[in-house]
Amino acid sequence: MRALVSRSAPSSLARRDNICWGEDYDVARFDEVVECCALRDDFATLPNGDMTEVGENGVTLSGGQKARISLARAVYQVCHVTVRFSALKAASQ
Repeated sequence: MRALVSRSAPSSLARRDNICWGEDYDVARFDEVVECCALRDDFATLPNGDMTEVGENGVTLSGGQKARISLARAVYQVCHVTVRFSALKAASQ
């Protein structure tokens, strides 16, 4: 199985739903992905943590936060993943 992960994501979803993206929510797996993709500090700054809605009715994310969430979405999927360097460039900012 392959995953295609866009940097942009639907803005009407909570961050948790955006990362799980159709997969069942597994607390242990989700926590491991959040830690692996350096999202713990990002979620700590959001009003509702991983359940914060982003977009028109929610908060705005930085380019680095968007990149880390996209990476987390790819890692959370049950498949082999190929990540391009350009997707990681903003994650280090």
